[in-house]
This record gives sequence, C-alpha cells and structure tokens, in this order.
Amino acid sequence: MRSLVYLALSFLLAGSPAVHAQSKVGDFPSKPIKLVVPFPPGGTNDILARIIAAKLSDRGWTVVVDNKAGAGSAIGAAFVASSAPDGYTLLAISSSHTVVGVAQKLPYNPVKSFTAINLLGIGANVLAVSAGYSANSIAELVAMAKAKPGELSFASSGFGSISHLMGELFNMSSNTNILHVAYKGGAPGISDVLGGQVQIYYGGLASVMPLIKSGKMKALGVTTLERSAGAPTVPAIAETLPGFNAPNWYGILGPAGMPQPLVMELNDAFNRVLRDPDVVKKMSSEGIQPANSTAEVATKYLTDDVARWAKIAKAANITAN
Repeated sequence: MRSLVYLALSFLLAGSPAVHAQSKVGDFPSKPIKLVVPFPPGGTNDILARIIAAKLSDRGWTVVVDNKAGAGSAIGAAFVASSAPDGYTLLAISSSHTVVGVAQKLPYNPVKSFTAINLLGIGANVLAVSAGYSANSIAELVAMAKAKPGELSFASSGFGSISHLMGELFNMSSNTNILHVAYKGGAPGISDVLGGQVQIYYGGLASVMPLIKSGKMKALGVTTLERSAGAPTVPAIAETLPGFNAPNWYGILGPAGMPQPLVMELNDAFNRVLRDPDVVKKMSSEGIQPANSTAEVATKYLTDDVARWAKIAKAANITAN
C-alpha cells in the first residue's frame, strides 16, 4: 500500500507546483488550518511560518498563522497539545521547544503530547563578541577564560533558555567557567555586550548578522557541526571543540494521536513547499537550510534534542522552578 502511495506522489509531483494535489485523506482540508506560532510576530519562527502558510495557500489550502506568545513558547504549545488531533491545529516550533521545560514546569510533555510532522529546516546559532573585544577566535577565547576563571561572562535571553544552555555546553566542552548573565530577551543582552559589561552573546545567526556586517560585533564561531552557508567564513566552534553542536532548528508538530495517513498527508504538503525555489531562497536569507524530512526523522530529532538538553541542564544544575 505504501509503495502505491509513493507511486501516486511521483505522478502528482510531475504536475504544476502551483496546484495542490487532491487529498489522500478524505476531503482534508475542508476548512482553514490554524498554524500556531508560540512567539510574537517578527521573529524567525514567525517569518518562516508565514512563508510556508502563504505557499500552502497557493496550493489550495487555507492556512492561518496564529501568534500565541508567552512563557517561552509554552502557551502556544499547550494550546496545540490540548487541541483535537485532526490536522487543523498545528504548531510551528523552533529548538526552544526542546528546552522550555528545563526552567519551568509544563502542562504538557514536549514529546509525548505531540505528533511530529516535519523537520522544516536547520540553521546556525553564533557565538559573538563586541567588535573591540580582544579575542578573535574560539581558541583565544578559551585561553582567556582559562587564564581568568570566573571573570568572563555570557549573556542569554533568560534562565533556562536555549542561549543559556549553549553557554553551559560551551563551558563543558572547553572546561571553562564563563559566568551566565540572564536577560529578559536578546536585545538587552546584546546592548550589554556592545557596552562591554558582558563579553559573549549567543544568538541566531540571522538576527546577529546585521550587527556583524555593521562592524559592531564579530562572530567567533557558529554552533553547527559544519560552517553555515549563511556565514561561510565563520568557523564552526566544533573545529576547535570537536563535537560541539547546538543548531537552531524548526519543525511542525500536531497534537498527540494524529492518524498516520493524515501525518503523511501533511508531511508531504510541507515537503512540497520546502522544495519550492522561492521558499529555499527565503529560508536561506534567514540562515535556514530546508530539511525535507520524513515524520519519523522529525520525531527522532525532537526526541533526541529534548534528551540532550535535559542532560546538559542536569549537569549544569539548571532545574525547573
């Protein structure tokens, strides 16, 4: 049966990309799909969701982006987790979904309360310092941190945030003791790095690149295992600290208990969009490489990432309030 489905898909893909294929799951979708973004408008998560929603609409589906921000993405995630598993309420997540439970108790399980549908894409975070800071490489930064233990500090967007955990991972990987300074969001952290009160900032490559290009900050390393196409001249931290890996990734989840044929239908629809040259170009401008994954790959990526960050949080003694 599965082979017949793939055979049908091969014929459908040969047609015009602007026309969506007839659904293989009854009349789905027979009404608008709500794509919940658990962050305010304007961020990378929101931009990506709107790009994809527009392209799905071009293919005959009506997809409405709904921003439900708050509690580090937990409010939007809780809304989707409690929704009917009928494919009409989906969650556009970023890697923050896998760490939000580190510092707060959640009304849902980040893995078991959801059905993973698609791994949309993977991007890089970056370790950046002010333009005038003396370290010009990861090796120099590590040497300075070891020479002055406890004197260097890094900014994060909040206690238990992905940027906080990246800093702790760096400490563990480099055997250093760089102090954590938590801020309420990325902007005040960047401000203090630029002002010299804090030395290091971890952030998404796309959000930091304007500051790097303007000469206000310099990137010492990206957090993916390999260099990013969005900043090919910036070394990967893993080139100095082998195995260091803290990517920024994006995906689509639905409520737990979604039927497998519906998951396959949605996965195929998202992958069609991710193959669109216009989408590829727009994602690349945000520093994201499309993944075109199966639902099984998305499930494993989600499960492994939650477990990995939980292990790092435990080692750093970061607990939920």
